[in-house]
Amino acid sequence: MADPLQGEVYHWPQIKKNHPTGSETIHKWVIVSRDAFNESSSHVLGCPLTSYPATAIDIEVKATPHNKLDHDSSLLARMITPILKKELGQPVSRLPTSVTGQVLDRIRLLIEVD
Repeated sequence: MADPLQGEVYHWPQIKKNHPTGSETIHKWVIVSRDAFNESSSHVLGCPLTSYPATAIDIEVKATPHNKLDHDSSLLARMITPILKKELGQPVSRLPTSVTGQVLDRIRLLIEVD
């Protein structure tokens, strides 16, 4: 398996029930870590992609024929999570860098200190 690339969308079924997004449903996750990090690490950083409407801190992702999403979604940057690469299968889609680049902006909003 090739190293996951930033913006790729995966199904990640290994979610514990006590995880904030845990349920019996298999969720879609977007790889947000940089490709250089992804190549040199045993894990990647991902954010869940949900069908819930975006809040002020989330990133709205419109469904398009190019990204192969079947409905408008929200990328939850506030729930960035490490994922072992060996737990990922094949990517199901890929989002543009304009979307994944917004994750860094949201993280800055969350951790910026005056």
